[in-house]
Amino acid sequence: MISYTQGINIFTALFWFKIITLGIIVYFINNYKRNEFYYYKNLGLSKKVLWISSLTFDFILFLTLIIITLLVR
Repeated sequence: MISYTQGINIFTALFWFKIITLGIIVYFINNYKRNEFYYYKNLGLSKKVLWISSLTFDFILFLTLIIITLLVR
């Protein structure tokens, strides 16, 4: 396991990698998949609500799994 060999320092790199990849995903979807948001707009959900809810859920799940990994270690 990478956490055993690298220690706590690897989690800093994983954290920033997660932030950068989330930014790339948001950029890609906003530019290349903008027409797919009409379904949610018809349901009364804005892009802002969709992005905030999905990114918050993803980041909380990521942090939870990191904490569990640290506790198991």
